[in-house]
Amino acid sequence: MFKPNEEREGALLRRLKEAGRAERPGNLGFATGLETGPKKRAMVVVAQVADGPDLADKARAAIEAGVEGIEIVVDGRADSGALGEAVRAMGMPCGLLLTGASTGDLSALTLLEGLDWLHLGADAPASLLTGAGPTRLVGISPDSPSGRLPGVNGLKADVVVAEGAGGGPFTIDTLLAVRTIQGATRGPILIGVGLGLTPDDIAVLHDHGVEGILVADDPDATRSFIAAVEKLK
Repeated sequence: MFKPNEEREGALLRRLKEAGRAERPGNLGFATGLETGPKKRAMVVVAQVADGPDLADKARAAIEAGVEGIEIVVDGRADSGALGEAVRAMGMPCGLLLTGASTGDLSALTLLEGLDWLHLGADAPASLLTGAGPTRLVGISPDSPSGRLPGVNGLKADVVVAEGAGGGPFTIDTLLAVRTIQGATRGPILIGVGLGLTPDDIAVLHDHGVEGILVADDPDATRSFIAAVEKLK
């Protein structure tokens, strides 16, 4: 059975576990990066923001829109010094997305002070799954061959992200693939907007046990997703 590494349980993982409980209370996210506050949302909303000169501005816009965490997309060479400063400046749970396009000393990123999670694309180095430090998220495409999915349960990962670049719409066929991934992990799952999500899909995701979503750095769209989450009961 899927067993998250307790040494890697950060704010995001704890929040996803809260969202996954049947007795979850009304509306709330972590506005200050902590799990305390007057309310809790029924699903977690995290924004992906590309690393670059305008990172701070894009992250600020996402935070003002109401997200509960920021994920920095590292598409090129990883500068651990600059990324460490960016993470510490966020003021809320922050993670990094690493893919096959991420280069540099990636292992150093597991030691960044204040980093809450590492999101590893399917083409990221497998060595990054080992060790303590930040929570490990692993991206799995709904298009992955079904024969590989039983292996997901054995990965040394804490959270699975169902993601892809299909663009949408989010169909019953896609939902069935997501449910197959859920069955293979038995742990928290996040859904990427790359699967074609719209705010109208939030209720069906919640009904099928999805704990959270990743949204792109579009403040208006983010507000629409959050509004849909806040309507959940």
